[in-house]
Amino acid sequence: TEETRKSLLDQRIALTSAATGVSAVRERFSASLRILMGMVALVLLVACTNLATLLLARATARQKEMGMRLALGAGRARVLRQVLAESALLSALGALAGLVVARVSGQILLRMASSGPQPIPLALPIDARALGFTAGIAVLTTFIVGLVPALKVSHLDPIAAIRSAPCRDRHRRLRLPGRHTLVVAQVALTLVLLVGAGLFVATARNLTRADLGFDRSVLQVGVDPIVAG
Repeated sequence: TEETRKSLLDQRIALTSAATGVSAVRERFSASLRILMGMVALVLLVACTNLATLLLARATARQKEMGMRLALGAGRARVLRQVLAESALLSALGALAGLVVARVSGQILLRMASSGPQPIPLALPIDARALGFTAGIAVLTTFIVGLVPALKVSHLDPIAAIRSAPCRDRHRRLRLPGRHTLVVAQVALTLVLLVGAGLFVATARNLTRADLGFDRSVLQVGVDPIVAG
């Protein structure tokens, strides 16, 4: 019939890339891992905004020094590179600390997952892709953290910076342009992170209380048909 012909013509085949393999475990946990990576990205953004605020305050406190450098002939590009280099050093140290924590925590998770009389042989090596991803994140955080204070320092007026208030009165007259935006962004990201964490906890609690239809004290059942003939 015509309806059958239309239904046959409307059929589509969904193709899935097998470049990274086809696994039921990947399909089962990919969505959860993406959500978890999103929460990790939010934590990183919160840390970046917090550090950017601190570096902005530090740049404001060093405006006399930067003004003196500009007055002595240092170009604004050189001052900009100096501030970005300091941010790059912080990002590099954070990346190295993250690799160390990942290595140690990975071994701990493997021991927890493969404990028992028959441990599961698993390996979590830090390969070139992980190192490249970490390096890329470090470069990205360098620009996120250091861009605002670097732009502020590079646009200083040397005369006004040298004539700024004395050190003992600096904290009273300290003004941080853009601080309100950073604080609002940090609070917003933290609120989203807390809501997401609360939903994860509620989901985990509901899963532990779900009725599975059998006694949870039964851990393993072995059936040997040879014994029963």
